[in-house]
Amino acid sequence: MKAYTFALGIIFAAFLSSCNPNNSKQAHNENVNAEKRAVDSIYLKYDPSIINSANFQLVITDPKMDVQEIRPDTNFTAYSYTGQSSFERFDIPFGTLFPIQPGDSIIISVKDGYPHLEVTNSTFNDLEINFGTELLKRKTPIFEAIAIADSITLEKYIKQSNHYIDSSYKVGAVSGRFENWIKKEMEYARLYAQQNKKIFKGTHDISSQINIDENLNLTKYRSFVYRIMANDLQEDLAIPSILNSANTLFTGKTKDYVLYHFAKESLAIMDAAGANQSLKDLKGKFNDSTYYSLLVDRFEPTFKETSVQKNILINQKGDKFTLNDILAKHKGKKVYVDFWASWCAPCRAEMPSSKKLEKSFPNVVFLYLSLDKVQKDWLDAMKFEGLKESNSFLFANIETDDFLTEHEVNMIPRYMIFDENGVLINKDAPRPSDEKIAGLLKE
Repeated sequence: MKAYTFALGIIFAAFLSSCNPNNSKQAHNENVNAEKRAVDSIYLKYDPSIINSANFQLVITDPKMDVQEIRPDTNFTAYSYTGQSSFERFDIPFGTLFPIQPGDSIIISVKDGYPHLEVTNSTFNDLEINFGTELLKRKTPIFEAIAIADSITLEKYIKQSNHYIDSSYKVGAVSGRFENWIKKEMEYARLYAQQNKKIFKGTHDISSQINIDENLNLTKYRSFVYRIMANDLQEDLAIPSILNSANTLFTGKTKDYVLYHFAKESLAIMDAAGANQSLKDLKGKFNDSTYYSLLVDRFEPTFKETSVQKNILINQKGDKFTLNDILAKHKGKKVYVDFWASWCAPCRAEMPSSKKLEKSFPNVVFLYLSLDKVQKDWLDAMKFEGLKESNSFLFANIETDDFLTEHEVNMIPRYMIFDENGVLINKDAPRPSDEKIAGLLKE
């Protein structure tokens, strides 16, 4: 079985029953109305054979929802899955798409080294559900820009994909409804790739492909408009710049979508004063006011007091401690400190190895100190990783913490070891997955 790693964020798309094939030039004259479903969830389960052999996770994202992370030990748990949700994965080298709908019951396994979905009550057949994987097997990773090196390769992938899709439709293996959807996703994958300035040169007329609000149901449309905005901003995440770009380039629901996502990125790197002012500047700027409410709910709790915090760690309840307080509590035991954050993929990838170490060294205290700026992100990640309240803390203000400054903790993951008396004896210790760490913890 193919080895899986926690590496690349890969989009597994949402296919929505509301997709209208009449919007596509390839539309076929057949009844394509999907079954109306009242539920807003999917039900997910992993095949037992891959639970212990794969190091990965699934996440569901939505234009308005927070990310929902799903462990491989899921047992038919229901996950909210709206019309514009995306099904994402972090473990295969290239992206693919699966037509998932609210109400689906999904079993995830591995077949021929690739992910395979069995959907027990789907309106799609098995080939349609796993069609994107079949494209990967044919070495046509059209949906992942990382796999596309140049425009010639892009056109080759499109030609091969179209041939396979059309051939499958002609023999009745897939429906016209499915063909129309996947071709629309593929077209936006092509447009997204063309926005990759590192690979593709020249200009492309995109005016007719943006601000089509119903296409927010397409995963690659969302990626496409996000990339347009990113190219226009050129890494300038100042709120006035974000507002100007969003108002200049986009309208309607599409504008709300890009404005919300770039505002989230901007607020997450601000200090308290800047974030509070920016929230005021964003008020009234969304057509759909729920986007603004989500920003307020997400960031206000973090920025109420951070400007006055110095050398403070907080726990899940909001109680305040210093690092010396915590070390003193564990006097007589060695302490292995993990500096991490919810957004740090390498940090998260080390968590399974850290859990194994904890079991092997019950007399060593494992301390997890988060550098997240947004409390909710830390709390959600802490819950997902199964960290205990007793050994998981958040730096109240990473900008003013003397310990972080003194020891130059400016890149993570980072690990340290304190001895039984709370004295720092290794300020750059090996990672949990490094074989050397076991010897240092034994000493």
